[in-house]
Amino acid sequence: MRVTIRFSISMQSEPNTTRYLEDIEEGSTHFCGSVNFSRDEIIEFARQYDPLAIHTDPEAAAESRFDGIIASGYHTLLLSVRKLVEAVRQRWAVIAGIGMDNVQWHEPVRAGDTISVATTVVATEPSEGDPNTGVLHEEITVTNQFETTVLSLDCYALVKRRPSTRCESRIACNGWDNADCEGTPYCPPRCPRFEGTEGRPLLVRPYRPEDRRALTELYDGVDEQGQSADLPLAAIVRTDAWIDRVTSEGWNLVAFDGDRVVGHAAIAPDDSADPAVQIYVDQAERNRGIDSELVKQVIAYADGQHRKLTVDLSAANEGVGAVYRECGFDIAEKRLSELRLELDLRHSIVARVRQPPAARN
Repeated sequence: MRVTIRFSISMQSEPNTTRYLEDIEEGSTHFCGSVNFSRDEIIEFARQYDPLAIHTDPEAAAESRFDGIIASGYHTLLLSVRKLVEAVRQRWAVIAGIGMDNVQWHEPVRAGDTISVATTVVATEPSEGDPNTGVLHEEITVTNQFETTVLSLDCYALVKRRPSTRCESRIACNGWDNADCEGTPYCPPRCPRFEGTEGRPLLVRPYRPEDRRALTELYDGVDEQGQSADLPLAAIVRTDAWIDRVTSEGWNLVAFDGDRVVGHAAIAPDDSADPAVQIYVDQAERNRGIDSELVKQVIAYADGQHRKLTVDLSAANEGVGAVYRECGFDIAEKRLSELRLELDLRHSIVARVRQPPAARN
């Protein structure tokens, strides 16, 4: 069955960790979690909103082609949308939903089934009539515990675009001299501009698809000795596959020196309450303060769906561990050769790293 739905529903107000249209990567897939259907919930929903006998009457449903109670398709759809909103939409600058197309229920959902929701970003397009907004096109796929597709649809939303650099420069900063900046409504969670220990200007911002080549070049310079940087082996021997995984399953920040990526922070999985943090800085760029700034940027961008950040380090890597501890991380677990550090996101440092430059000076 196929239907087209047009609607306009306002989303929640954008949080400090807002991702704008330009920050949402085309082709990326986001896993939104799972939900279980109970018999009582199926019947209760259907009695209120879709009172067909196959959803509400066990005896009649048993004699139907479905051989028992099944969930209303709208029940499946609405719970899937809720998982989508909770997992990704609350962090994106979504103004409103503007439509759904190609809604198809492929298989019935029964009591005891668990559905899992994933969304793939098909396209992000600037609006023709409004330079401040764009349209996000997602493909939603819902599967059951047997990995059978039970629901699929195309979903469209109106999303805010990132304020122009011209506007940011005029309102917030004067070139690289941002020392007196008190912040504006257009600013990201932490000012992207900073100076390394040598006084050279550097920039940290969310990863974008066009950064892929420069990010790959950063890891191409890592040999197997790069294990000293606490990188997973996959980042060294299967770099492309590893980048694909961390950019699809989590959120990422990149540090630039001009057009060159000199540092990368990967935080995954995105739907975890306690995601793991991995930071790598070009070996030739160590001791410039890039690693410390990336840690602070990660803390600033962490949003309300996360409870804490975790880091696994080699116990011998004292320098990197010191950087994390200076930013509020505590040792949570000691193993033979590894340490696990954690930062509770209720820590006061979260508010401090989000302060504008003028308040930090």
